[in-house]
Amino acid sequence: MNVTVTGNTASNGADGGGLWVANSAVVNMRNSMLSGNVHRSSGGPIFFLVFDDCFGSINSQDYNLVRILTDCTISGPDTPGLLGVAPTGTGPFGQNGGPTPTLALQAGSNLVDAGNPAGCTDEHGAPLATDQRGFLTRAVDGDGDQNAICDIGAFELGAQGPFLFLPHLSR
Repeated sequence: MNVTVTGNTASNGADGGGLWVANSAVVNMRNSMLSGNVHRSSGGPIFFLVFDDCFGSINSQDYNLVRILTDCTISGPDTPGLLGVAPTGTGPFGQNGGPTPTLALQAGSNLVDAGNPAGCTDEHGAPLATDQRGFLTRAVDGDGDQNAICDIGAFELGAQGPFLFLPHLSR
């Protein structure tokens, strides 16, 4: 729920660079982005990187972006969902505030305000107060249409950090 899976590589011969789902496993996905993952295709001493975001079956619970669907099956609702669509308007994956690296969203991204209009929630339906960086508030009006809607993925464009700025006094 509300995650970004990008920039991962599966080892030689394995499919699903971003997400590999075993036959008996159940994976639910909501308000999440799965894109930009690869696997190594072994061809003797030379290997090739093949874009491959997932392998197996995923149960969609709406508002997801999954770029490469070649080796995975998406079932369940995905309205409006961005299946087979590349993310746009993303910055570099890195330190964008907070304790862990994130994929920064830019104004005009197709991930901004594309999540569930009812809000970002965890697997129990409880509202999320922050994005992955710990920045407040989870739903921000990122596209300027006067509607604060969650962004798809772990990063919320326009969310403010929980920082306290004190005045600097010097003598």
